[in-house]
Amino acid sequence: MKKQCIFIFLCSLSSLFGQKDKVYSDFNEALKRPMDVYKLDLSYTKLRKVPEEIAQFSNLEELDLSNNKITFVSSSIGRLLKLKQLNLSFNNITKIHPAIGDLRQLNTCFFQHNQLTELPSTLCNLTELKELNASVNRLVYLPDSIGKLKSLFWLTLNNNQLKELPISIGGLTALCGLDLNVNLLFDLPLSFSGLTKLHHLELGRNKFVALPNFLGRLSKVSYLDLRDNLLRSLPDSLSKLKKLTYLNLSLNSSFVVPDFISTYTKLKELDLMLTDLSELNYLVCNLRELETLNLSLNKLISLPAQFCELNHLKTLNLNDNLLNELNTCIFEFEYLEMLNVDRNRLNFIPSSILESKQLKVVSFQDNKNLKLPKDIKRFMKMRKNLSNDL
Repeated sequence: MKKQCIFIFLCSLSSLFGQKDKVYSDFNEALKRPMDVYKLDLSYTKLRKVPEEIAQFSNLEELDLSNNKITFVSSSIGRLLKLKQLNLSFNNITKIHPAIGDLRQLNTCFFQHNQLTELPSTLCNLTELKELNASVNRLVYLPDSIGKLKSLFWLTLNNNQLKELPISIGGLTALCGLDLNVNLLFDLPLSFSGLTKLHHLELGRNKFVALPNFLGRLSKVSYLDLRDNLLRSLPDSLSKLKKLTYLNLSLNSSFVVPDFISTYTKLKELDLMLTDLSELNYLVCNLRELETLNLSLNKLISLPAQFCELNHLKTLNLNDNLLNELNTCIFEFEYLEMLNVDRNRLNFIPSSILESKQLKVVSFQDNKNLKLPKDIKRFMKMRKNLSNDL
């Protein structure tokens, strides 16, 4: 009898988990058994509004309404009290009802690619929320209450119209990733320095003329995107960002590479494209772990002798400069796979290129007086995927 009871219990348990795993994509079918619906996918169904009947799914945990034509999220959404994941991305939503704040178990929320100009202040009630994506909207400000999202791990707000951040942003003490690319920001509040767990920060394509000194307190940042601002230098305090592995400073005109760049000993990728460099700071060559370096679209005439120290490079972009020659050692880099030197003033390529073992892609386009080694064609044939574009 005992074994029979255990068997019945296990069967019912198995049935329950089976129901939880099922994803309903037919709304009418789901309505026949609303209590058994845990996952509902109504994406790409041409919905123009959130169905009022949605409130019948009291056990719903995952709801996907993405890629429809919804313009408004009504109060019915607030009745899905067990909801954990909500996807409203790629619609035409202009407003979300404050009732969304009743979804206390929500941990993932996607609002990207809509027409939102504001987020409901009731979002602060979502204390379990770990990921929020409201990118590609028309947000002009964030609610002051946003700092109450103490569990928020990742916040994506790129491609909006934000000019400033609320002081409460510093309350997001669990935040590890923050994307603010493509906004109108020109300053950050002092409270921003409280985001001490941040390791991924994107501030590209904003209006920063200078960065605040307190950014140096964010010592865990390993990924930093500062592209396409109005920066000409970095504050000395950023020398404390010892964990950086990615740094993008491209499209900052007249930028001066700081000497403390050499302290970023863990850096793997550095982008200095279109920064008006006429000379490369030789201290960049101390970055011995560098694997990707982009120096394209500058005014470089030559590279420093110390460039030979960058022998861990895998990808090197030097196109659209004024280079007359390349350091011979570049072709001896053991790990180099891609080299682009298009549109320079190169006269010759050293025969040492023929000894390169890893080089897969090399491009020398539009170097008018370029002389190539005799066996270069044979070398190219030996590299199936090699694109010389001569």
